[in-house]
Amino acid sequence: MVKHTFCLYLLLVGCFTVCLSSLHAQSQITPHTASTDIFKTDYLLKQSYDYNPEFIRSHNVKSIRLYSELNRDEASQDRFFTQYNFDEWGFVNEKIYFQEADLQDIPLTMHKFFYNDEDKIERIEEYYAGKFAIATWFVYDDDGQLESVFEEDTEGRTGNRSEYLVSNQQVSQKTTYSNHKIRQLEYYLPVAVLLENPDTLRRIQPKDLSLKRTYFYLYEGNQIVKEFWYTPIADYNISREYDSDGQLTNIKKIGENTTTATYKYSDAGNIKRIKISRTKRPTKQRRFFYDDEDTFIIKTEVKRDGEVLESLVYEYDFW
Repeated sequence: MVKHTFCLYLLLVGCFTVCLSSLHAQSQITPHTASTDIFKTDYLLKQSYDYNPEFIRSHNVKSIRLYSELNRDEASQDRFFTQYNFDEWGFVNEKIYFQEADLQDIPLTMHKFFYNDEDKIERIEEYYAGKFAIATWFVYDDDGQLESVFEEDTEGRTGNRSEYLVSNQQVSQKTTYSNHKIRQLEYYLPVAVLLENPDTLRRIQPKDLSLKRTYFYLYEGNQIVKEFWYTPIADYNISREYDSDGQLTNIKKIGENTTTATYKYSDAGNIKRIKISRTKRPTKQRRFFYDDEDTFIIKTEVKRDGEVLESLVYEYDFW
């Protein structure tokens, strides 16, 4: 059975993106390329990548634990860590946030992942203090294309869902509902459409100002090269650059302020650094440190103006 590369977080936010692990099968992680992730204010303080199932499977990784070297609770001296558990195929099946304890670590939150026969994510269940809270379901059409995503809690379906339109095996439109109301629209167009008719975006742009945000993604081949956001109060113009191996190297957002995300890789294709520069703000960067063979991540670190904001240490268990 062939397993497909799975970018979890990007499926959750429903963004069209490129999975780089097919180019560098031995890379441990796949960086997120969605601007909704990259340009969040607290982006660098959160995980900005997914684990590559091909790497996890070929290296027999059973689990990964991430411990913070800095963020010990000063009041109680409690220590917390996140653990990812993988199945024998390299797919994550649990993500658990623990509080360390002398006798037995206490699971505070848990995400469980379930896959269908085609190895695509079917649902994600969330638990808090051991109790079920909500499930996110992924629905596919007969061709295996993502058709919709919806939430279900203990009382049934909620008013939050996303619906997808597919054309020529590509997502062409995504509609996101919150409390049964449309809150976000996303359009995916070949860049040639805009080049042939520059008025396309204006004609498609919704007139309903109650929409929280409208996205336009323009792609060439399987890579997004341009992106436009429109909100009731602002608009943004985003461009992407790739190297000869198809790896994302630069994303720039031009709006009221300019923000640039720059990616640096090793010769083996491992990401070494993600640097975020914003107008009139200090530069932040997340650095990745590997073992002597440049294979396993042993530490990640976030810095701003020389100050270490976050330092995570990696521990591994193997099958």
